[in-house]
Amino acid sequence: MNLEQTLTDELASVATGIDVPPPPAVAAVVQQAEQSRTRSRVRWTATTLLAAAAVVAAVVVGNQIGRPNAAPSPTGPTSTATMGTFPLGSPLRTYVDPAKGTLYIDGTPQPGAWSDAVTLGGLTLGYGRTTSTDGATDIGVFRGTERIGVLHDVAGPVVKVSPNARTIAWVEDHHTTGVIVVADVTRSAVHELGRLSAATLVAKPDDESGEQLITVGDDGTVTYGGVTSGHAWRPGGAPRATDISSLMYGPTGFPSRAEEVRLDPTGSWGAWLTDARDPAAGGGFASWGAVTFQQPGRPATKATLRMPAGFSDVRDLYWESDTDVVLDISSGDTSTELITGHVRCSVLTRRCESAPTPGSP
Repeated sequence: MNLEQTLTDELASVATGIDVPPPPAVAAVVQQAEQSRTRSRVRWTATTLLAAAAVVAAVVVGNQIGRPNAAPSPTGPTSTATMGTFPLGSPLRTYVDPAKGTLYIDGTPQPGAWSDAVTLGGLTLGYGRTTSTDGATDIGVFRGTERIGVLHDVAGPVVKVSPNARTIAWVEDHHTTGVIVVADVTRSAVHELGRLSAATLVAKPDDESGEQLITVGDDGTVTYGGVTSGHAWRPGGAPRATDISSLMYGPTGFPSRAEEVRLDPTGSWGAWLTDARDPAAGGGFASWGAVTFQQPGRPATKATLRMPAGFSDVRDLYWESDTDVVLDISSGDTSTELITGHVRCSVLTRRCESAPTPGSP
């Protein structure tokens, strides 16, 4: 008898029978913002100063901008499935041609040269290809397919987006000091709400006093800090000390072996890559063969989708919507980081499809 397996099965049985309350996953969304993808990709964040009940209400009511309400959880049991041949799905919603630098939003090409972009609801942030010597870059702000503003000299480059996608915050690198900028994003423009200088935001990497921007809330309140301190500030007021310890850890409510769990925009689902491949003794790029979904604190919703031959070199993932995850697929050669295709998987249907790039045959 395999004692370890028996104990594992019994514990899993007990866990699935427990009525777990909805988790306050919003704080975890903040931490995953710092687990940046291979390409710079902005994350949804939310203010951590809300009470737990308000957090749940915000997830249910306020986080759906330009999207339908979050769909219900699947009722099927925990499962593992190996995918077969993928049907052809719709093109990627947001895509940057790596060779030409062309940005496509909902199939429409945008002028300029871009390195990456992400769409959250009706808000798209496009990262310019040109960066300064200290890593700052310009970022285009789009509503739908219309560019409504440009953020200059963004450090990181990192932009924080509020849960309702109407407030953004970033840091400008002014060499001797960092400046937090908070802005309101309307249908037609980006309106600054306030600025705050903080030299600790551009401290040297080995300086433990260095701080970073962590979240922005719908009301414009930002949290920032580091190892030694945490702060909250809202335009029009003065900074105040705040506890950011809960933001320094990853999402909770997932298996202990789950690494780099990425939460969907509402915090209702987590996804992570599994079945890690050995990048070979000579070194190489990390690669995985499957993706796993689960709702926080609800192990019965866990499902693993293993990719078939030809798609089993998964390099990264990101959420395209509240229920769809996109996997970046490579050629199988871990010595190269070339992305050769994309697969879109649904946490509700637990099915996947090939996601072509805009303009591809």
